[in-house]
Amino acid sequence: MIPDFDYKIPKDMESLMKLFDGTNNNTFLIAGGTDLVANIKKKQITPKVLIDITRIKRLTGIKDEYNYISIGACCTLSKIASSPLLIEYFPYIIEAARCVGSEQIRNLGTIGGNLCSALPSADMALPLIASDAILISSSINNTRAIKVSDFFIGYRKTALKPNETLVEIQIPKKNNQIGKFLKFGRRKTLTLAIANLTIVINFDNNSREKIEEVRIALGSVAPIPIRAKKAENFLVGKSLTKNNIEKTVNMVANEADPINDLRASAVYRVEIIKVLAKRALNFIRESAYSET
Repeated sequence: MIPDFDYKIPKDMESLMKLFDGTNNNTFLIAGGTDLVANIKKKQITPKVLIDITRIKRLTGIKDEYNYISIGACCTLSKIASSPLLIEYFPYIIEAARCVGSEQIRNLGTIGGNLCSALPSADMALPLIASDAILISSSINNTRAIKVSDFFIGYRKTALKPNETLVEIQIPKKNNQIGKFLKFGRRKTLTLAIANLTIVINFDNNSREKIEEVRIALGSVAPIPIRAKKAENFLVGKSLTKNNIEKTVNMVANEADPINDLRASAVYRVEIIKVLAKRALNFIRESAYSET
């Protein structure tokens, strides 16, 4: 049985900030509720107040802001998965959104909820980390920007303060960029990742041979989503030869630090992340050369 609680529906950010001031530990924000409601039913949390933030327009849109794309924290995963703007600039974000749960879950679940769950397997975290995205949070006294790579500070823990709300995700546009999201689970759909990743590469403006920047984000192979920075640094200034891809794949595997659990062993996860990294790098290599 779900316990009794007050249900508030603010219509703007000002009203929200007044309601969510951090003074009551039993006050929770709800948007899609796919994670929160399950936790209430399991009696993992006992809310006194739920604040429905889905009526606040600022939190629900996808907009082109010239040098970046803005996604509201309450934007549903189904809306993201069909966004023309994201298809044009960040198709690998579309790939990630389409891998989250079922169609029914995507119709309810939001990008903010996926991030704030702070699971190491959170699918939407990886393309945003690999995009150098910025998260905008607000409280009654302050608004601040948080790098998405700094947002996850522990298992199920984020950098948000008790009175802060995730408001917006800002994804910078970059030239000559190709990315790929891949996920492996126990089933093709409706599954948490045994391992997942996103690799995004920016090539030299004059040539697809030389790599200017690399971002490799790994999921389910550490307590939080991580970047494989040694592998990234290795590829900068190089080209995607077969030899360089093999070396990068091995470096990615060395940076993973997975656990054994019911879904997979640590050894198996390392092998899977190697396979995913190789597939992603080969996809980017073939895409880069086909566009020249």
